[in-house]
Amino acid sequence: VSLHASTSPGKTRDDGQGEEQEEEEEEKYVALMSGFSLGDEGSSHHLQMEMMLDYCSGLLGAEPEQRLASRIVRVVVAGGILKGNASLSQPTAYASVREQAMALTPIRDADSMLSDLAQNVHVDIMPGVADPANYSLPQQPLHPCLFPHAATLSTFTRCTNPHAFSVDGVSFLGTSGQNVDDIRRYTNMEDCTDIMEKMLEWRHCIPTAPDSLAAYPYCDADPFILDEAPHVLFAGGQPKFSTSLVKGPQGQTIRTVAIPEFSTVPVMVLVNLKTLEATPIEFDAVINA
Repeated sequence: VSLHASTSPGKTRDDGQGEEQEEEEEEKYVALMSGFSLGDEGSSHHLQMEMMLDYCSGLLGAEPEQRLASRIVRVVVAGGILKGNASLSQPTAYASVREQAMALTPIRDADSMLSDLAQNVHVDIMPGVADPANYSLPQQPLHPCLFPHAATLSTFTRCTNPHAFSVDGVSFLGTSGQNVDDIRRYTNMEDCTDIMEKMLEWRHCIPTAPDSLAAYPYCDADPFILDEAPHVLFAGGQPKFSTSLVKGPQGQTIRTVAIPEFSTVPVMVLVNLKTLEATPIEFDAVINA
């Protein structure tokens, strides 16, 4: 069982270099994840999810990993909590008691996992395309009745999709990935970061709505227009992790992050609030003999 990080954020400390250690201790991180797909019977990523919970709790890895995990100030789950389940959409009269119980099991598992996570760090949860929320964008926060335990914690926040927030003066804006998927569907662009860079150029985070992506009809203003460039633009539910650093014409620096589905690529992305460096943390459950 191992952890993999493609880069090592922050500075390493040599003997006698206390100033570098102080700078490293000041660094904070926001963790981005997406696509747990709870309720997917064909998936085998439950061990990786347990590893992720232990990592965020500081119970996994050696001292460097634990020190890095202790600097995570917020975890953002960009949709994909549940796997699309037809049983949840069936009328109750046509479902047996056993079928109803099986359909609710993934929701109970999600509540248990998120409550454990929120006991250690602030958690923002966004709805996704298969989650029990309204279909049109912007999606409203998931109902608190879905999380009877997690919703009682002050560190658990149910958010909209898209979700905009700020941590220590660093602004984040992201979606659960419907906007990127829709552009990929109707254009020749394949790379997620290329698509997000185009969104910044177009100054619109959902340019295909409402033509091919359902959106609530607004009469007076378009809430998806980017009046200001965020420091971090992210999208969940993507096939793989990718990132880029965009330089704006007025000196803006924007980090784009494509967050992979955890159920297929068990990766958590740490964004350094000081440097905007994006570090993928891979949870590898392969046990080598």
